[in-house]
Amino acid sequence: MKYKFNIKKMRYDKFIIMTDADTDGSHIRILILTLFYKYMRPLIEEGYVYAAVPPLFRIEFKDRTYEYVKDDLALEEAKKKYGNKIINVSRFKGLGEMDYTQLRETVLDPRNRVLNKITLQDCEQASEELIKITMGKDAQLRRDYIEQNSNLANLLNL
Repeated sequence: MKYKFNIKKMRYDKFIIMTDADTDGSHIRILILTLFYKYMRPLIEEGYVYAAVPPLFRIEFKDRTYEYVKDDLALEEAKKKYGNKIINVSRFKGLGEMDYTQLRETVLDPRNRVLNKITLQDCEQASEELIKITMGKDAQLRRDYIEQNSNLANLLNL
């Protein structure tokens, strides 16, 4: 029996893709988006699919307060803005490295989290060639692509 997706049977108002803030996370996000795009497209068309934007850094200040920073560019801006008030900068290797409080503060709490709504245009930017590379059987092709594009923090500009 072949499964047919039926959006009328939806029980949730959001599907949030939450991956690491690095290139590997972007690769995983593309794979998940491909699944939604190919088999559950109405979810994207109707605006149910989102990508969480976790921070890449946590900066701590002399007064023991802290702030989360989303990427390298934002970190450089924070260093210019705060200068020697910063006493520590931590880089998250991934979501698994965050403790519960950090996860809650950055990606789980609806008051603080940043979500990007996924559109069909976002998915179409992941061209058929990219889908072939990332989901195809040629592991070396996939590895070469990831290595060549590892400087990109986000393959879909999400």
